[in-house]
Amino acid sequence: KTLSRMAFSITTSLKEPYSTRGEVAKQSWYQGISRFQAFTFDAVPESDWRQHVPEIMDENHGRAFGSNLALIPEMLRLWPNSSWYVQSDDDTMLFPAMLAARLSRLPDGAEHMPMLLGKCVA
Repeated sequence: KTLSRMAFSITTSLKEPYSTRGEVAKQSWYQGISRFQAFTFDAVPESDWRQHVPEIMDENHGRAFGSNLALIPEMLRLWPNSSWYVQSDDDTMLFPAMLAARLSRLPDGAEHMPMLLGKCVA
């Protein structure tokens, strides 16, 4: 039930090693997820499975800053009725069913609260 209300995205690139990592995510944990999109800041051919989004530039530093924030409006546009939006990088391994199980145990209304979950394993 919770999994069907979740939308997932990854940030990736056409450059290596990111392209290969994005392909691995596409062929592994993303399989069977109906609300999934890979985003890139690179220009992509129309037939590519990744979607281009423009970077948010930091005017003070002249470089991309908080670029993952650029994905949030796209996810909201693609899946306006999702309860949960999960955004990660192409080097992150996700277990959507386990995440859905954890989210389903949260109190009612939790989907309206910002939340940051994760664990970095090096």
